[in-house]
Order: sequence, then structure tokens, then C-alpha cells
Amino acid sequence: MNIDTLVANWSQYPNLPLDLKQELTTLLDENTAVHDHFYQHLAFGTGGMRGEIGVGINRLNVYTVRRAITGLAYYIDSKGTEAKKRGVVIAYDCRYKSEEFAKEIVQVLGHYGINAYLFDALQSCLLRSGT
Repeated sequence: MNIDTLVANWSQYPNLPLDLKQELTTLLDENTAVHDHFYQHLAFGTGGMRGEIGVGINRLNVYTVRRAITGLAYYIDSKGTEAKKRGVVIAYDCRYKSEEFAKEIVQVLGHYGINAYLFDALQSCLLRSGT
């Protein structure tokens, strides 16, 4: 799918969260950085998903989080019923949108019948210089 089609799909999606809709509108109005937001899927590496929070497939947002956790759900599902029963423990920290993303993860796992255990409070956030 080309970038123009992706941008059009995101622009026309009726359930796009307001913050992402506003960011996309601003990008389109200013005709800036749209390519960088949509030219590739945000990669999942050895350190997890890292990137800027924002609109598009190359940014961290509820949609890229859902995409990544769906891959994990498929893997757990492939390991059988016992693995789904054991489930996954989810925690969040003080980083921006961490709690929101944790809740999205729980919903996706639940959709696939995988037990998910979400901590009921922020767990940790070590603030270091440059972090």
C-alpha cells in the first residue's frame, strides 16, 4: 500500500482518536513529515518498540501497539490452551501513554482468549539524565 493510500485511510477512519486526528490534520495542512510518519511500519527490535509517539505506521500509537501485541497473541495461541491460561502480566510506568498502551495490550490479548493480568498502579519509572 502506498503512502497516499495509507494517509487517506487514516484520515477517513471515523474512530481515529482526537489527538491523532489533530496531528494528522496539522501534518497535511503544513505538508510536512507525512512521509516519515507512514513510509514504514515501526519496527519491533530486541529492546521492544521504540520511537516517537504520534500518528502513522512509523510512530508509536494504539494501532502500532495493537499490531505488535497481535503478533504475540498469535505466538501464545500457537502454544496451546495451557499457555493461554497462564497468560501475560502487564505493567506500566510513568512514560507518556504507558498506561493507555498497557490497557490496549490487555484488550487485544483478551480478544484472543489469553489471560492478561494488569497491575493496578504505576510500577516504576527511573528518571536518569538522558532517558
